[in-house]
Amino acid sequence: MKVESRNILINALSAQDGGGVTYVRNLLEFISRNNRQERYYVIVDKSNKLKFDTFNQDNITLVEAHYSNNFLARYLWELIHIKSLIKTNRITHYYCPGGIISPFKISDVVNITAFRNMMPFYQLGFEKYTLMERFRLKLLQKLFIISFKSADKLVFISNYAQNIIRDYIPDINNKSVVIPHGVNEIFRLPTKEASFVDYNLPDNYVLYVSTVTVYKHQAELIEAIYLKKSNGESFNPVVLVGSIGSQFGKNVLKKIATYGLEKDVIYLGKVAYNDLPNLYRNARSVIFASSCENCPNILLESMSMRKLIFCSKFMPMPEFGKQSVIYFNPTIVDEFVRILTLEYDFNSFEKIEFENMAYEQSLQYQFTTSLKDTLAFILE
Repeated sequence: MKVESRNILINALSAQDGGGVTYVRNLLEFISRNNRQERYYVIVDKSNKLKFDTFNQDNITLVEAHYSNNFLARYLWELIHIKSLIKTNRITHYYCPGGIISPFKISDVVNITAFRNMMPFYQLGFEKYTLMERFRLKLLQKLFIISFKSADKLVFISNYAQNIIRDYIPDINNKSVVIPHGVNEIFRLPTKEASFVDYNLPDNYVLYVSTVTVYKHQAELIEAIYLKKSNGESFNPVVLVGSIGSQFGKNVLKKIATYGLEKDVIYLGKVAYNDLPNLYRNARSVIFASSCENCPNILLESMSMRKLIFCSKFMPMPEFGKQSVIYFNPTIVDEFVRILTLEYDFNSFEKIEFENMAYEQSLQYQFTTSLKDTLAFILE
């Protein structure tokens, strides 16, 4: 009996940095490793093509989109070319992991999207964004809801996210599934594939990996460190890793210099993904202070690296960390003061106990299981 061939078009144009790129790379890596029978076409552009070039082989074909680097030009390119790509390559499934089925729902194929960006539904601290940023987020929220309503299938990466969208689309469960991200294998000890770069960091540092922006609350962390230093209180140095997300992020870094905290807060900037495991391994503990997440990859990676973690209390962090991490409110400076004091005074026995609990909890989030389940849902 002849099995009908399945050709999948993945729109990766929204995967320009951070978690978006990691998600698509992990998906393509899984496909290439597992000798999938389907044929995959991945739409990229000049700004992200190099991030996926290594997968342009066997049953994966990269299709480069040519347009000037702005949203309108990208939309026009999609409007003109997506349908012809689908027809020419006999596409059966169209997957838009960025959350928006672009340029619109395509007939005669299965349209799938994923909800990965919680920012358009984020209310806490919304007033700290510029008028243009607020307009953009509200527009994205409306586009997401339109896309989710029109999709044939929708992938959620946390129960929390599904609950958020259910307020807008009550019957969303009928065509959706919750598949959390899995932890990449390089964050499973021992990490043979991880690279090693000597950043000449101080002993007993506390690591915080995240884009420097409003909802990651590095500003409150800096204020807390300044307070502790001004009061002559002891604390371990903090290492910040991550790109600058906005002018707000630049102002946070300026504050480090203004307060004279260069030796107390070390900013490494953005580092290579494969360098992260060794930064985690050598850290005494980890802070994860985000108040807006969908599925917190960095939290899962920290847990997998068997670390003592001081974590934001906001959902969905408790959905993933359970009782294996120490929660606090990152919107309050005094809460950062409290956890910095607690971190410095933590005794070895309790520290090991939390580290082991975190690692055991992380085992629920397997890289291969997550990707296998995602592809199975897309193709079923």
